[in-house]
Amino acid sequence: MRKCFFTGGDARGILIENSSGGVIIKKSQVGGVSSIGIDLENSDGVRISRNLVGGNPGASYGVLMGAGSDDNVITGNEIFNFTSDVQDGGSSNCWRRNNFATGSVPSGGCF
Repeated sequence: MRKCFFTGGDARGILIENSSGGVIIKKSQVGGVSSIGIDLENSDGVRISRNLVGGNPGASYGVLMGAGSDDNVITGNEIFNFTSDVQDGGSSNCWRRNNFATGSVPSGGCF
């Protein structure tokens, strides 16, 4: 998915679920979501790169790696206006050069 625009009051902007490898979310804009901007659930080997992700006040997560979402690469994203901009419930995910104010991500996982 490249250069897509998602706006409005939907609960989620982009949901990737039960996927493995080959999925790329790049240079997209997600705005005005009421819950989660980009949500990975039980998905491995996904690349999320150079996206702009903004939420409505009170929205839960900008980028959420759910449990079972492992070995993903999240780089160069701008994430803002969420209760927790980022959350990583998976393992071995690589977070590099992302801009966010709230939440935390592990420093390992980059290969």
